[in-house]
Amino acid sequence: MERKHSHIASITSLRLKAEACLRELESHPTGVLSLEETQRVVHELQVYQIELELQNEALRDAVNQVEKGLEAYTDLYDFAPCSYFTIDRVGVIIQINLTGASLLQSERSRLLGRRLGVYLNESDLPVFNAMLAGVFEKKRKQSVVVKLLVQSQRQQNKSPKVKDTGEANGIPAPIFVKMDATRVPDSEHCRLVMTDITQSKHDEESLRKLTTQLFQSQNQERRRISRELHDSTAQDLAAVMMMMEMVLDSTESNPNIQQKLGDAVAMQENCIHEIRTLSYLLHPPRLDEEGLVGAIRHYATGFAERAEVQLILDLASDFPRLQEFQEMNLFRITQECLGNIHRHAHSKTVKIQLRQDKDTVLLSITDMGCGIPTKILQERSFAGIGIEDMQERMRQIGGRLEIKSTLEEGTSVHCYFSFSGEREIKRS
Repeated sequence: MERKHSHIASITSLRLKAEACLRELESHPTGVLSLEETQRVVHELQVYQIELELQNEALRDAVNQVEKGLEAYTDLYDFAPCSYFTIDRVGVIIQINLTGASLLQSERSRLLGRRLGVYLNESDLPVFNAMLAGVFEKKRKQSVVVKLLVQSQRQQNKSPKVKDTGEANGIPAPIFVKMDATRVPDSEHCRLVMTDITQSKHDEESLRKLTTQLFQSQNQERRRISRELHDSTAQDLAAVMMMMEMVLDSTESNPNIQQKLGDAVAMQENCIHEIRTLSYLLHPPRLDEEGLVGAIRHYATGFAERAEVQLILDLASDFPRLQEFQEMNLFRITQECLGNIHRHAHSKTVKIQLRQDKDTVLLSITDMGCGIPTKILQERSFAGIGIEDMQERMRQIGGRLEIKSTLEEGTSVHCYFSFSGEREIKRS
């Protein structure tokens, strides 16, 4: 910038000198210069000419440097790994780099002046519009994740409902992008950075599927062990106890032996009870027989009797059957919450709500106990209270877990889960 000002000042000085020479010629009384004066004027003009040529050369060098810098900036802008956009309040594209044009699968010249929303999945338009409103009205950075329509979908002018990853019915998989938008100061435009996160989404989906498969294998093994404990081990112990009772009846004449056998029978009976309890915990049979509603009702009722608490159940009578691993995860979360209430909350009242709103399932477990300290909620230091396990179970089924707690008032655990329109699940 200083070189530019210096160059302008030099040109201005050169012009002033030329004008001074011209005034000198015009002011000569005879209008004719002597040889000596002519030589002096010619010399000065030659010097000025050389100065002008040097100035022009310096100007050309400066222009070349500016052009090289612009070319380097243009290359960095156009071929950056991220897509850069400049858009206005309604999402019209003012400027876009080549990476962005490639991501939208169109030529840059065709994109300028068009609305960016045309290239988004229809279901994501409200999210995109809310982002723009936040950028221009709240004047702060906004970030969202949306899906782009591939070219074939735009040509057909439709936005099909497909799964988050993979292809469905020959329809190409959607392109997931993250948008980060910031308003340009003192302008009606905003800068938007768009990053392709499709591969990351695919990786997340693959991990979720693997986790689900692992859970299903684990659940099948638990079911097998539970059946073996119930149908084999428990029955064998029951038979042994019956034989011990027969021996006990035949030893009435020996009180010492009878007492020892009586103790052994009591211990045997306790072992049978514990094995049956373990069998139930490994895989609750009511979950297969009656579904999530029946399993929660049976378990919660038993819990309320043992813990001597008031139980309020609000379970939808027409609640549909879900997939096995979905029902199991929601049931295990209910078990964990009731265990936490007994060990930590010391509440005398527990409310369990299970309902369905269209394609969304809501499971809520609420107590009126001591609550979770604010520090634990803020620092997410959940060690020992099973919340991380519950969060992982909700991630496995594509849901989310919310915890609301107030000291001395109680805690509510809300599980939200979408089962994508699946109504009745056929079971073998």
